[in-house]
Amino acid sequence: MASPINPVVIDISHYNEIAKPNGLKQAASAGIWGVIHKVTESTGYVDDEYASSRVLAKEAGLLWGAYHFVRPGSMEAQVNHFLSHSAYDSETLLALDWEVSDVSVSKASEFLMLVAEKSGHKPILYSGH
Repeated sequence: MASPINPVVIDISHYNEIAKPNGLKQAASAGIWGVIHKVTESTGYVDDEYASSRVLAKEAGLLWGAYHFVRPGSMEAQVNHFLSHSAYDSETLLALDWEVSDVSVSKASEFLMLVAEKSGHKPILYSGH
């Protein structure tokens, strides 16, 4: 029998009610340790609740991460877009959300290497692939 999955880090965006006031405090009370929040997608989208969710997460005592939802196109342009809007610091986990099948493994790898090179942080990858 498989044991249940009990996440300690959750991924959220403006779609999630948990990103609203008190939601992240409730998450912390329930045993969540951290949040990875969507910042950007491709080169034209910025999640308008990223900055306010970051404040709420910090107030709730949660660890913070930022992710980019990758799309086909220039990886360098997407990395620049992501880093310019993530307001990352030494405590921010940077991540790539790779769910689109028409973005190749080599393109996802390129994105990760560029983030590491430009930010000085080694990012993580999470994916449905």
